[in-house]
Amino acid sequence: MLRAEIYTFQSRYKEAVQILEALLQKAERDDLPEIYLQLCDVYEDWEKYYEVYNCLLACIKVDPNNEEALNA
Repeated sequence: MLRAEIYTFQSRYKEAVQILEALLQKAERDDLPEIYLQLCDVYEDWEKYYEVYNCLLACIKVDPNNEEALNA
């Protein structure tokens, strides 16, 4: 996830998204909300707000009580 964050700071959004999507495939259920929220940050910086919404929705489906996703 750190690599995805670095790519985001470098405006290399596609690469950041690829890393995080690959993590979603491998991650355990408990780690999914954190990955979805990181993906939200990438899409927000990239100004793809519809994707931000989709990631927040996916995060809430995995963890309906996730405070960060609910307050976003």
